[in-house]
Amino acid sequence: MPVPLARPTRVGYARCSTAQQELDSQLDALAAVGCDPVFSEKISSRVKVRPEFIRAMEFARTIKKAVPHQQVILTVHEMKRLGRGAAELLAIAEELRHHDIGLELLTGPLQGVYDPGGHGAALFAFFAGMAE
Repeated sequence: MPVPLARPTRVGYARCSTAQQELDSQLDALAAVGCDPVFSEKISSRVKVRPEFIRAMEFARTIKKAVPHQQVILTVHEMKRLGRGAAELLAIAEELRHHDIGLELLTGPLQGVYDPGGHGAALFAFFAGMAE
């Protein structure tokens, strides 16, 4: 009898740029797909050091290192929550690939789950470059 696959670990990240913007819709969407934990912050993507994003990535890497066979996915509402330019997005994609962590975009033209290896990574890199 085949062993059932474990549910992926979804690490959520929500960000908005200003104190006047709301995070609730992003947080609700991340909770709806089963993200636990969810890291969130109100900080401009122009700021180079985003503490909660760093914590989200560290958490995802820690889970993947502790349980290498576990599928770990960084989930965000849309690509622009990750960063502004293609260079930053490609650096994030490369870090995810290096640590075998998937990326999930809940909305936008790139909506879906991207495997860090194979066609998913290539497709994400292509569209990130085109977005620039």
